[in-house]
Amino acid sequence: MSSRTGRRFHFWLLAAWVVIGLPVSFVLRQSVPWVVFLSVYAIIATHWAGWSAERPNEVEDTGQRDKRQRAFGNLNSTNVQAETHPAE
Repeated sequence: MSSRTGRRFHFWLLAAWVVIGLPVSFVLRQSVPWVVFLSVYAIIATHWAGWSAERPNEVEDTGQRDKRQRAFGNLNSTNVQAETHPAE
């Protein structure tokens, strides 16, 4: 999935939760099964987002990174990214 498709997907999920989920949550706020469902959903969604954020978008070549660090010193990731992917 591309980042643009992912943003659209998550936007529509957010819209669905706001339009449908908030009114339902207000009506069912005293319902124990609904609160349990929301809690489990929050746990799963948070772990899924964390796992997704930790996946690399591209394969990292540690040998090239080590050479760059030896040649240019310990640069932060922004400088290294600018160094390897110049702006067009």
